[in-house]
Amino acid sequence: YMKRPFSIFFALTFSVLGLCAQQKLAGSYSRGNHTFYPKDTNVLVKQFDSGYLAPFMIKAKDPFVLENNHVGFIDTLGNIVIKPDYINCSDFENGYAFVTRLESNQIRYGLIDRKGRIIIPIEYSHLSKCSNGLFMIGKDNKIGFISTAGKIIVPLGKYSGVAMPHPVYTEADDTPYPGFRWQTLPFFNYVQFKKYIGVRAGKKWAVINSIGQEIIPPKYDGMEIFNGNVVAVRIGLKFGLINAKGE
Repeated sequence: YMKRPFSIFFALTFSVLGLCAQQKLAGSYSRGNHTFYPKDTNVLVKQFDSGYLAPFMIKAKDPFVLENNHVGFIDTLGNIVIKPDYINCSDFENGYAFVTRLESNQIRYGLIDRKGRIIIPIEYSHLSKCSNGLFMIGKDNKIGFISTAGKIIVPLGKYSGVAMPHPVYTEADDTPYPGFRWQTLPFFNYVQFKKYIGVRAGKKWAVINSIGQEIIPPKYDGMEIFNGNVVAVRIGLKFGLINAKGE
């Protein structure tokens, strides 16, 4: 009685492996919808970006187990431009995309370019785009900053957090969605860091600039995000405004 389940399992496994190894997806491109329609029902394709690359996913037997899915990028002919070596990705923006892999049962984030070259190693538990073009990296409750050239601006370990805007709360949408829906990773300016940003060092807050220099040492108990060159700070129960010189 066990032969049939095993045969189904191996058939599905070899089917996924075969899809991962191929160089082109069978299907057709719709210019009107800017979408590629694959023939294989186990393949999902998102809409193309302005550079004519689209994320695609080869679904696992149970796609809700995200680490078993395979994600890459194709062109409008179905050619696999970036191999499906990831479990999720974002769309490309300004030539870069977030990608994720599973490592020791933990999702790790990294950054690739349009040729599939790894720009930021896929080893961080957190990766966010800053408004000045840098990326904030995070791992083991520590944060740092890195450039798209792979240069470490602020190494992991010195700081443990950054000043963020107050969250905006909205009503939860509890509408049930039957079936599997693939959502790619968001790619936007999540960290509001232009010239300066507040960073937490231990229990105090300091200020760094966009080249990683600590221009105000850790001495504040609280800090908001910068508005130009001015930021709201707190020492004990006293609040005030300071500039980038700490005045």
